[in-house]
Amino acid sequence: MATGGVIKVIADQQTGVLLGATACGPTAAEILGMLTLAVHKRIVLDDLRSTIYAFPTFYGGVGEAIGAYAHGVTTVLDPEYAGFRPVEG
Repeated sequence: MATGGVIKVIADQQTGVLLGATACGPTAAEILGMLTLAVHKRIVLDDLRSTIYAFPTFYGGVGEAIGAYAHGVTTVLDPEYAGFRPVEG
């Protein structure tokens, strides 16, 4: 199974309510449904982070992104990121 990807969360700094999110990667389709519902229902990041997921490997990145945000990290980049590679075909 391929690994890696990007998850971006945008939240209100005062209330912690999730305002928007996006995901790109091999399991993004599974993650986006949950993130869309969380935005629609105005879920607080702490509640989202404390949720127990049926497939924790898919949602581990969401927990890490929310945890980083909770610690004041606003941007997390992979130090080994070498940029996009052109698709051959």
